[in-house]
This record gives sequence, structure tokens and C-alpha cells, in this order.
Amino acid sequence: MKQLVHALRGGDPARIAERRKEYREVLYQWNENLNRYLAKLQIYFGPDTREKYDAGLATSIVGLAREIQKHLDGKVEEGTEPLASIEEKLAKLDIDAFNFNVELINKIEKMSDLSGL
Repeated sequence: MKQLVHALRGGDPARIAERRKEYREVLYQWNENLNRYLAKLQIYFGPDTREKYDAGLATSIVGLAREIQKHLDGKVEEGTEPLASIEEKLAKLDIDAFNFNVELINKIEKMSDLSGL
């Protein structure tokens, strides 16, 4: 997503097309595996953790993807997030994803009592 937004900000049609193709490939792979990831998240960490993911990271990802798509489709209207704002939100999403992963690792350590490793 970040590379695609960066390409959109640069305005080079060839680079945008290249990044869009890469984005579509990653998105396809993500969607193909999404239900498996969500099921594992719920099985290993419980429904509360799954809900936290859905309400937090997943909601952010979907919202940003929609805003990026508006720019790709040339449907930038009043209320559409500017690309600079999308980049800022993607940076925050990176931090949120890191923190979520730390939380999961802490849960694993507590479950397996490997926190001393």
C-alpha cells in the first residue's frame, strides 16, 4: 500500500501501473489466505483477540484501501483522504500492527512459559 501511494504521489503513470499490479497480486494472495489467518487468530488467541483485530487493524486496512482505490480510479471528491494523509495513516498502521504482534508474542510466551528464552 505504501509503495502504491508513493507512486501515486509521484505521478509517473508507468510507476503507478507497476505498483498497482504488485498491489493487486499481494491483495489477491492476502484475500486467498484471509479466512485461514482469521480462523487461526481465533483458535490460538480467542475471540476477543480476533475481535480486536477486526475492529482495529482490519478496519484501518479496509478503510485505507478504499481511499487508495478512489485515487486510482480518479474519483477524488470532497472528503476523500489526501495522499499525504493516507501515508501518515499507513505509518500509524505499521506501528499498530507492530504493537498487535508484540501483544500476540506476549500471549504465546505466557502460554508456553518460554518468556525466559
